[in-house]
Amino acid sequence: MEMKNRYYDIIEEYYRPLAEKFGLKLVYLEQRDYRQGNPFLLVGKDFVLKFYTFDYVKLYYYKKGSNGKYHRRDIVNLIALSCADRERSKVRYIDDDIRDALILQALTLQNYWKSLLMGDRNWIAEFNRCPWHHEEDVTLDDEIEMLRPYLK
Repeated sequence: MEMKNRYYDIIEEYYRPLAEKFGLKLVYLEQRDYRQGNPFLLVGKDFVLKFYTFDYVKLYYYKKGSNGKYHRRDIVNLIALSCADRERSKVRYIDDDIRDALILQALTLQNYWKSLLMGDRNWIAEFNRCPWHHEEDVTLDDEIEMLRPYLK
């Protein structure tokens, strides 16, 4: 029996409309590793955004390179830097930091990262200028298996 994502209601309220607005597919993944708590994807034409919700919210951007390898960028800090009072004012800040972070990320993506959600890659130049940017080829078999159905 598949477990319902702990943050299902928040994801449906904030990420489902985002997916529909930008022509993305919202996919819930099975939690195989407790450190990947409640993972879900926003799948674009040639990219995948993967969200983990364990002790905090992680956000990775994946694409398949021309060499056939899958590539991952950790973009959570880039998105967080864009978050402004406009987004923060919509969060209730009760006792669940992950819930709040999911809401903030959804609002920030919607308000400042439309081009990323539409598949544009111009943001990568800004990402590469950040001193904390991190990117790498994906080498873990389970991660490759997760991406294969979505990145042809």
